[in-house]
Amino acid sequence: MEVDRATIAQVIVSVIGVSVFVAGLVVITDIYGADTADGGWALVGLIVLFIILMPMLGFLVERMKDDEDESTNGSSS
Repeated sequence: MEVDRATIAQVIVSVIGVSVFVAGLVVITDIYGADTADGGWALVGLIVLFIILMPMLGFLVERMKDDEDESTNGSSS
């Protein structure tokens, strides 16, 4: 089974995004503990950051894929 380069890039970017989120959870837990309001706000901020980060990373991967397709199609003409 052959996996194309764009699929590999999507998987890598997704793993990086989720790893950043999990690392953020660990940092927030270490800094604020379990029962503080500030920790709750930090968690909300991390979730918002994750929601903004993932579509941005997806857009970059798709744009990279489109650039690769254009260079492939342009050179074969």
